[in-house]
Amino acid sequence: MTERQPEAQPQTITSTEKILLLKSVDLFREVPIEKLFSLVDSLLIQEYGSGETIVTQGEIGDALFVIVSGKARVEKRSEDGGISPIAEIGEGEAFGEMSILDRETRSATVRALEATRLLSLQGDDFRRLAKEDPEIGLEVAATLSRRLRRA
Repeated sequence: MTERQPEAQPQTITSTEKILLLKSVDLFREVPIEKLFSLVDSLLIQEYGSGETIVTQGEIGDALFVIVSGKARVEKRSEDGGISPIAEIGEGEAFGEMSILDRETRSATVRALEATRLLSLQGDDFRRLAKEDPEIGLEVAATLSRRLRRA
């Protein structure tokens, strides 16, 4: 199964709401709001029904997701095939942050527990912005550095 590509849908949340949701993600917390506005047109809404898989462990990822509404479960498959729930996440929480930077395989599967709306940002859009405005790349690098120091 490959990661579902977002389809443009009529905007159902405002640009400001999209930016505030993005600001709630640790990676973007220190990036000035005015700089994030250049991403607004790239931020898409996706909808998943209860039980639908949003991302699958082991697949290449290249998108960040922020939950607009609903809930999802993060689960990890062990080498023996067992599935362990890792966390339940809800409104304002994000997943997939690292994949917009490294394009590596997903470390867990995320499934919708109920009807769930997501804001998605494709890695190409983030990397384009970082090239156009290196300060954003520096802010994200500083955030990652802080995460590593705390780990």
